[in-house]
Amino acid sequence: MAYATVAQVQSCIPTTVLTIGAGSAPSMATVTEWIASESAWMDAALRWRYTVPVTHADDLALLLPVCTGLVLARILDFLTVAGGDLQDAARQERAQALSKFVYYPGGLGTWMAGGSAVLLGRDSAAMGRSQLVLPNTALSSSGVAAGRKPSSTLTDPEEEGSNARLFRMGEPL
Repeated sequence: MAYATVAQVQSCIPTTVLTIGAGSAPSMATVTEWIASESAWMDAALRWRYTVPVTHADDLALLLPVCTGLVLARILDFLTVAGGDLQDAARQERAQALSKFVYYPGGLGTWMAGGSAVLLGRDSAAMGRSQLVLPNTALSSSGVAAGRKPSSTLTDPEEEGSNARLFRMGEPL
């Protein structure tokens, strides 16, 4: 299932830069393929936690800016190769889309200008997964979402009534 349409992607691009159509570069067919590709990638990053494809309207509204941002970044990259000077804009658009998707490519990271950067991550289970909360979408039946321990908490999970401190996997940081 596609999480955006060509018209929604076009609404992010001034018509003076590009009007997506059959004869444009990139063409409507290419943009449609990119939408399908990015939507499939998003499903893969969400599959560990949710039943995909996502169908609830409120959750689709959360995914729309992510998909349009990722496709817009591909379009800007294409226009850069075709002679434009939009490389920085493409990187920024992709970084913002990944930030909205709460995606950690190689571990726990943080959004930085130009992209997501892995700082350090001790939770290998979070790698390559979106941590976006979709409150209206059913959890995956794989058991991964329900069975996972929290990676951190403000109190010791083993001790009731303890002082609020940040713990990781039951060990103080």
